[in-house]
Amino acid sequence: MRQLTQAFQRLSRRERILVSAMVATVLLAGIGGIYFWLQGRIDELETNIAEEQDALREIYTSGAAFSVAREKFEASREQAMKNATLNITTSVAELVEPMSFDATDRNGPVGNKQLKEFVDFKGSTKDKPVGARKKKGKKESAAGYYQRDQELTFKEGIPLTTIYDLLEKIEESPDMLFVTDMRLERNRNDPERAGQGRIIVSTFYWQGEKKGE
Repeated sequence: MRQLTQAFQRLSRRERILVSAMVATVLLAGIGGIYFWLQGRIDELETNIAEEQDALREIYTSGAAFSVAREKFEASREQAMKNATLNITTSVAELVEPMSFDATDRNGPVGNKQLKEFVDFKGSTKDKPVGARKKKGKKESAAGYYQRDQELTFKEGIPLTTIYDLLEKIEESPDMLFVTDMRLERNRNDPERAGQGRIIVSTFYWQGEKKGE
């Protein structure tokens, strides 16, 4: 270090200035390089932290959604197990029972009528496996779930709004009922009323694997 100092002192004023400028340039370049390197590391860390925060938020959100979905699944499975003994005809009849509407004929209004007088339960209920597959010549349910159907037929003259109300009651039933098929025409004399029609009301139940169906 002493030798460097002595060598520096032997230099002319101009040479000292040049050497000092070079040393300052090297120092500034080194400091700048270190700064940019540190800044790059900081940016990388900030990016990693942001990604981890996003991942945590996604896990939290997914966890909450998963819990809700699982609760719904468990509730549906519990209801499906109860529905193994559900009398779908009685369940739908109870929805139809209190409903009425203002009836008409070709001559005009004929007073209030009970909807049940215009609805018939056709045949017996039909059960079939859901997601059926054939195995050794027999049908088996792929997941132990089965579908039970009941057909309802309508006579002419029911207001469309009354039928819509019935469909809504069916879909909102706690017995897990669904309208899985519908064939409905408009009344030729009154477009606000239905002609003859039918719907299929279904429920789904779980009873494990029932072989030989």
